[in-house]
Amino acid sequence: MSNPVFNTQARAGGASRMPLSGRNALVQIINDTKWSTKTLAIGVAPATTDYFTSSPVADQTIDNYDNANQLVTSGKTFTIQGIAVNVISSSIADVDSVVQKGVIVLTAQNKEIGRYRVRHLNAAGGTFVAGAQVAAASTIGVVNGTPQSEIWRISPITLQTNQSFKLALLMPTTAPYTIIAATSVEVALYGFEERPAA
Repeated sequence: MSNPVFNTQARAGGASRMPLSGRNALVQIINDTKWSTKTLAIGVAPATTDYFTSSPVADQTIDNYDNANQLVTSGKTFTIQGIAVNVISSSIADVDSVVQKGVIVLTAQNKEIGRYRVRHLNAAGGTFVAGAQVAAASTIGVVNGTPQSEIWRISPITLQTNQSFKLALLMPTTAPYTIIAATSVEVALYGFEERPAA
């Protein structure tokens, strides 16, 4: 994704330029992704599963954000340009149910700022099944495909430094779904981070 156009200021001899923020201070703008991963345990799917609300785990393959309830700190901002939901399970029914039934809700400063069906945000618009046969043992993996940018783009949403933020995965309450196998659900926020230049 391309970054938006920012005002620039010529540096020594005009040989190079650095973007300016609205405060007329030099900033760095980098493409970035923030993500959070939760596991839905076997049993009735929770009505609500919150993301980005607890302190991120040290393993950045599971979580990647600054603080509990805060995507960015230390004078940075983060602009969300897209969302992807990746569901991984050994159960085809679980993957399909999260994709087809789930709803994602974004909240900042205790105000709802976006509500989306998972089927509109999921990684590739359908369920993908991959299997392997080794001797007598058979394994199968089910995911919802490879990200396609046309699916997860949204209108940009900018979050300020230390601004409270959470994302919730809603599942049905009228006809609750029962999770068959432990199902990992990762939510990724694509965009760019603006931070003070060193």
